[in-house]
Formats: sequence, structure tokens, C-alpha cells
Amino acid sequence: MHHGGWMRLLSLRMPGSLLLQLLLLLFSCEIHATLERGTFVSREEYYRRINADNTNEERLYLENCAQSSDTGHCSLAIDNQIIQEWTQCSSTASETQPWWNAFLETPAYVSKVVIHTAPLPDAAMQSALNQFIIYAGGTACYRHNAAASFSSRSFPCDVFTDFIELSSDRKDAVMSLCEVEVYGKALAFQELENGAA
Repeated sequence: MHHGGWMRLLSLRMPGSLLLQLLLLLFSCEIHATLERGTFVSREEYYRRINADNTNEERLYLENCAQSSDTGHCSLAIDNQIIQEWTQCSSTASETQPWWNAFLETPAYVSKVVIHTAPLPDAAMQSALNQFIIYAGGTACYRHNAAASFSSRSFPCDVFTDFIELSSDRKDAVMSLCEVEVYGKALAFQELENGAA
């Protein structure tokens, strides 16, 4: 199939997970090397675009969130407002293995995830963010385990994905998120970037 056919196939309205699986297969298996040269932006090109000091990375926006229990709406973690007050943050109930997730607007190379949280209203509550894993798609890109809590922190990630999940192994813990920010580069096709149909 010539590159125009691939462009038409990938421009169809497909579920994000199906499109991502196709794109990840192309990247991870190096199948893109067998296609007509120049169709895809390679992994190496993304690493070049996001240089060592990450000055070229972009904010990647999240949508369609969900969480293990909806005591505080999951969307408060992706409303583009960093208000670190309990009432302005997404939060789960105190439960075993609380989680929160959301989809990226488009599949992307993710370089880091920044989490902003707030103090819990009751000192007896345990924070799920003392012990949690950041999943990018099906890949665990960062495991955090610390006695001390944080208010804002950046966590490295190095993966192509369209889905971010924060999952805690703690029991009787609350996951409170005031804002989740994802940075990196959206996947791109060179023809589309150059304005070709």
C-alpha cells in the first residue's frame, strides 16, 4: 500500500486504542522503515526534537477521565487550573488501590508527567500518592514510593501512548489530584505537517 493509502487509513475515525496499537506496532517493530521513506516521523526524530534540557516539549492535553470512585469529579484534575485546595481537586473515596486515568487527545511521545495535589482534609487520611505507579498505556513508566507527601512534582516517562493512569497499591487511601499535566510531543506524519493531503 502506498503512503497515501496509509494516510487515508489512519485518518478514519477509529477508536484511540486501535489507532495507538497500530502506531506502536509500526514504531516498535520498525515496520515504518519498510514503508516509503519519509512517511513517519521516527522515534529518533522525536528524541532530537525534545533535546536534553526538554525546552522543545509541549503540553499534551487529557480528556475522557475516569477514577475508581467519584467523590470529587475526575475532570477537576484536567481543568487547566492549579488550585491546590481539597474542594477544587479530584479525589477518590478512602479505598484499596485507588486509581485515576485519562486519554490523551492524540497519541504522543510522553517525556514527563507533572502531578499537583493538595493536603488531605483529615490528618487520619492516607494519601495514595505516597505509593503509586504511573502507567502510560500498558507500560509502567514510573514507580513512586516515599514516606513524605508532595504538593507538586514532575515524574519522568519515556514512552509512546494515548492513555495515562495513576494507580496506587495502598489500602484505605485517598487519591487527590488538583492537576495532572503531561508533556512530550504528539505523534505526527510528515505529509500532514507539511500540509499535503
